[in-house]
Amino acid sequence: MRTIISIVLILMLLSSASVRTAGARTADTSSVPYLSERIFLDTQYSYVYGTSPAMLSWWDYPVYSEIGVTMDYGEGRLHHPQTYDRLLMGQIHTRSKVRLEKTGWTFSGSFIYENGNADSVRSNLSYHLRDNGTPSFYFCRQPAARWNLQKSGLEAAAAKKLGERWSLGVSAAYTGDMAFRKSDVRNAQTTLSIDLKVSASFKINRNHTVSAGAAYKRIKEKPGFSIIYSTGPEYTIYLMNGAGTYLSELQSNMVWQENTPGAFVQWMQNNDENILSVSYSFNAGKNGWYSKGIQAASRQELWASYGYMTHGITFSESAFFGNSSLHFRGSAEMTSGNGETWNRTSSVFIKNYSYAGVNAEASLEWRPGIKVLESVRAGTGYINERRNDRSYNYLLGYSLMDFHLEFRTGFHIGKVYSGIFAEGRYRHSLSLNHHPGAADNSVNLYTVYIGTPLGKWLGQDTAGISAGTDFDIPAGRSIISAGGKYRLDLSPGSNEKFHTAQLFINILF
Repeated sequence: MRTIISIVLILMLLSSASVRTAGARTADTSSVPYLSERIFLDTQYSYVYGTSPAMLSWWDYPVYSEIGVTMDYGEGRLHHPQTYDRLLMGQIHTRSKVRLEKTGWTFSGSFIYENGNADSVRSNLSYHLRDNGTPSFYFCRQPAARWNLQKSGLEAAAAKKLGERWSLGVSAAYTGDMAFRKSDVRNAQTTLSIDLKVSASFKINRNHTVSAGAAYKRIKEKPGFSIIYSTGPEYTIYLMNGAGTYLSELQSNMVWQENTPGAFVQWMQNNDENILSVSYSFNAGKNGWYSKGIQAASRQELWASYGYMTHGITFSESAFFGNSSLHFRGSAEMTSGNGETWNRTSSVFIKNYSYAGVNAEASLEWRPGIKVLESVRAGTGYINERRNDRSYNYLLGYSLMDFHLEFRTGFHIGKVYSGIFAEGRYRHSLSLNHHPGAADNSVNLYTVYIGTPLGKWLGQDTAGISAGTDFDIPAGRSIISAGGKYRLDLSPGSNEKFHTAQLFINILF
């Protein structure tokens, strides 16, 4: 660590004192920051000040507002087999931070609206992949044609200082998703998500702050199906609930609902040379498929359920050296869960599914304060998952590591500030255990359509490169920001690839 700091200090002497750097604590808080600075501020918020809403009171970086439009396009076959081959999506978004010094209030908020379509989603009728190891999704053998997608989301956080030491905070997030597919099978899926947090923070002394709070998340999803052209095996709709386990004739008046209470604590050390933050969160969730109508075979209301527990740790340390800074960030999440399915024959729940997963990431970012070079960031990620369907003795386990290196430059062309971004990324498969057990045949739908393609996807290495450019154009006290980026992912030894492109324009004030 001392060697790294020494190198940084030497490079600082070679840099210009006039370089504007968000990594320095002396950054101008009265003007709109450039794009590289805004990316840094967003990261700093998500790791330190956005973990607990009460911590928003101690935000001492620039506050500004933004409204913008983004267009995304993606195409290729190198992807998770339950996602899309093509995507075209437009987004309108706003976000802002407001600080009222006289009253002690600080606010943060954002709004997004997305509209687009995804093509060639294949056989996944639920479209979205589940979080926390949840196994449930609707499935049909007839490949999907096109999904029309709409999404709206609103997030708001408010914190109030109570004297010099105490603060209270609350945050709320609301997301509405609507996915509609029309081909031989019609599917309309609506999802509503509500995420609430309340917390309090206390300054032990000038440099140390602690915070604690509670969280609650609720997700409700209601799919609707109707077979309008064809019948038969290719159009039968199945409710998958495990690795190999599925239910049929459950497609009318079904609702998926998840409730997740949780709690979190955070400690932050803050002085002129260093910011250190460590937070821990715990969530215990349960979800399931409920029937709101009378089933032909039974009046059973709950048909499938899954319960899980998640432990998460987030770490961030920033060290400041004049105009330059180093930032080490990391997070880890461990999840375990068990699922069960209603058995019509014996009229009991069968515990058929278990899940265990670890997801971790770490990165080191250097913001040198040197002319042209804005930042260098290196990082790695690790994923390990194990899914087991006990009814079939079906095991799907894997582990992956991800490595990436990113550079960002910035320079003036007259009054216009321009940036160039480049990144290299490599995903390496460490292990893959795919053993279908009793489901190892050409009849089981999960093995044929999901398990085997998924095992192939998880067992192959992939490499990706990204590049982009942006321009920040001053307009009075505001900035017009525009640019784009491109990413290409390849698999060594394979012809498969996936590429994405993005264009954006934002107004900041």
